Amino acid sequence: MRSANQAFRKDVEDTKKRLDELNNKKYSLKVDSDIAKNNLSEARKAFKSAEEGSADYEKALLRLQEAHFDQDRVANQLSNVSAAAKQAERDLKALNDTGSKLDNQAGGPPGGAAANQAGTLSSLAGAGAAAMVGNLISHMAGTYVGSAYGREAGTYFDSALSSGVMGAAIGTAIAPGIGTAIGAVLGGVVGLFEGSRKVFETKDEGFKEYYQALYDEVTQTQTAARQRGTGIAASREQDRISFTTLLGGEPNAERFLSDMVDFAAVTPFDYGALTDISKTLLAYGYKQNEIIPLLTKIGDTGATLGMSTADMNAIAVSLGRMEISGKATVRYLQPLLDRGIDVWGYLAEAGGKTKEEVIEMVSQGLVPGAEAAKAIADYMGAAGAGGMAKQAETFAGLTETLGDAMAEIDNAIGEGYNRERSQGLRDQITWLSGDSGEQLQNAYAMIGAWQASLDNLQEQMQRDAMTAVMTGAVPTTLKGTDAEDRLRALAGEYAELSKDGTKEAGAEMGALLAEAQAIATNEFHASEGFQMQLSTQLDLANRIKNDSALNDAYYDAGYQMGEQFSLGLKSAVVFGPLDGAVIYQMPQMPGFDIDLLPGHAAGLSRVPRDNYLALLHEGEEVRTAREARNRDASGAQPIAISIYGLTVREDADIDKIAAALAQRLAQARMLAV
Repeated sequence: MRSANQAFRKDVEDTKKRLDELNNKKYSLKVDSDIAKNNLSEARKAFKSAEEGSADYEKALLRLQEAHFDQDRVANQLSNVSAAAKQAERDLKALNDTGSKLDNQAGGPPGGAAANQAGTLSSLAGAGAAAMVGNLISHMAGTYVGSAYGREAGTYFDSALSSGVMGAAIGTAIAPGIGTAIGAVLGGVVGLFEGSRKVFETKDEGFKEYYQALYDEVTQTQTAARQRGTGIAASREQDRISFTTLLGGEPNAERFLSDMVDFAAVTPFDYGALTDISKTLLAYGYKQNEIIPLLTKIGDTGATLGMSTADMNAIAVSLGRMEISGKATVRYLQPLLDRGIDVWGYLAEAGGKTKEEVIEMVSQGLVPGAEAAKAIADYMGAAGAGGMAKQAETFAGLTETLGDAMAEIDNAIGEGYNRERSQGLRDQITWLSGDSGEQLQNAYAMIGAWQASLDNLQEQMQRDAMTAVMTGAVPTTLKGTDAEDRLRALAGEYAELSKDGTKEAGAEMGALLAEAQAIATNEFHASEGFQMQLSTQLDLANRIKNDSALNDAYYDAGYQMGEQFSLGLKSAVVFGPLDGAVIYQMPQMPGFDIDLLPGHAAGLSRVPRDNYLALLHEGEEVRTAREARNRDASGAQPIAISIYGLTVREDADIDKIAAALAQRLAQARMLAV
């Protein structure tokens, strides 16, 4: 009886303990759920405000996906824990009911074993109820404290209060009064430590996310610069070809384009606009040495009057037409007038005439085009002198100039990439143009034909299956298959429904045809051709798996990067000077204990990674990498293993002994590392 009572009390205590743990976890998950919902709300706001196609948009999308995943994960955990807690409550109630029944059946006097057992159950149940209510209150209070003073303060408060409540409940179950007080104090202390752990865990996760995001940012920035640069460099390569033709030689083109780069760097013009306008002026007969002076005059006027690049290009076109045609007509002058240029005033002042006289002379074709173009350009330059220099100091001008400077940086990486990559492209073209390319074409033709035959077979089986249902005649492709009898049965049903003519019959006929398509798909998957393809794919996957396992370097890169980004604050080291030397220093962090670093009194066969930290002791030896390599090259002393007392009954025992020995050696090596 005593043993039975003890076992019963243990069941009650274990159930109560499990219930307390589940309730504590449940309320902790409720707090996590609130945090996850808040993070999801913030992620949604960031995603809505991000511009589609930008780097921020991609980051916001990833953050939103992670927030959704985190909320779903917490919700699932909360649901599972809540269900488990309800089950534990039912189990505890059942045990209490059983105890009451046993007490009634025993009929013992008050104060007997049954009464003591019932008292214990009552005490445990009361403590559990108090803990549940206390935990709910503590979690709610922690949430409000976190809202008022921040998540860190809320975490400390919640952990301390909930653990204090749990400790008080346990103490009450043991010894009401003094036990309650002691349990509350001890629980509060434990809660503070748990709060510290949670806060550090949050900081550590934030640190990992921060430096991984920073790594992604700097690497993506360089990749983006290379991608932009290859485009710029390719465009400039085309410009060199164009201007080589326009200027009569590559040296002239190189010199001119270099001048364009310099001119773009100190003016609001960008390089692309300069080359476009220059092509226009050269096409209309301007000489190479006339381009930049004329661009300066047009640019100063455009800057003064607030013109766009398109406006300035239109001015260049108008001046060029007058230059090449030899006539100054109203049609050629109108684009200048439309953009606020005082053409009549400039021509009148240049010729000593009135505006009315100049207008009359232009209408009669008496003003030479080249002279008019030169006069207008000279007066524009004088009127707008210094306009580009002034605009270059504005915010818009500085932005444009900075863009030109960054374009030169991008162009540098692009030129380097394109120059080296061009040889690779030539090699690839040569390979594809030779015998290898011809063999590859033949192989690809056969591969395409094979894939087409499978597609044709699948479509034919689809057609044949539906034909079988509609006509009752099973085509040869499906005869002798497992589906033949089923298709005949469907055909009978289809024939009956086709006589009905109602909408309901039409719906059922559609279902029969859909089932026929499904049957055809299943038969296609069972066909020889598809099974051959499946076998080939499985064999390929297996071969790739085996090949990838030959060398750690084949597959370890992704793992190493993942391992790197799993390292947190405790793994970080900084460099600092000490008496002229460079040493490693651990960052100052609350609660850091140097004794947490791994020690290797039994030795370390290999340092597992760079910047590996370890606690060394007097008498231990550390070899340099060079010494370790020399030792390996010279050959270590052979290790002799002698085994006595083993009986080998058959050949298979040898493999078993070898496998067991290898396992023990591997375990010893892991312990050493």
